[in-house]
Amino acid sequence: YAAGSEPQPAAGQAGDGSERNKLERQRHKHERLARVMIAVKAGVQHLSERLEGVKLEGQAPHVLTDDNMVEVLQQCEAKMRIVLEAIRQEEEALVRDMGEAALTKSHELPTEPPIVNNCRVRDADGGEEAPSEEEFEEEMEDEVVERDAIKKQSGAILDKLNKKSRKGSKKKKAAD
Repeated sequence: YAAGSEPQPAAGQAGDGSERNKLERQRHKHERLARVMIAVKAGVQHLSERLEGVKLEGQAPHVLTDDNMVEVLQQCEAKMRIVLEAIRQEEEALVRDMGEAALTKSHELPTEPPIVNNCRVRDADGGEEAPSEEEFEEEMEDEVVERDAIKKQSGAILDKLNKKSRKGSKKKKAAD
């Protein structure tokens, strides 16, 4: 949209309002895209900083700019592939060295993380078993039934209120 490329209508003409609306829409679209671009750039920068420790052979790390964002992302992808391969090799070495015992031992670890500086109140009946799946499903069915009843009750209350407001408005109209 170049300035001077189209004849501008004089102030007060019919085209003036539509042009302003169009300009405002374009301005909002531009601002939204600029915010998205800034967020994307920040995300790419964060990812790049996290992967700084991984070195690529034969490539110098790029400094992030608006123009080379794709190249930086490609470098990050290559670095992540290196990290993923290193993790796979580590797992394979662990299996070879320690055998299946290492894998089964990791499954025996407690599922809850250790509590550090965390004040949680535990139930006094801590030894009680968790409810079975059937009990849970029965409770859920009971809750659904109650929810439906509540919906019907609230609908009835709203209907009563609407009827009262209609009667009150009819009386007011008759009095006028």
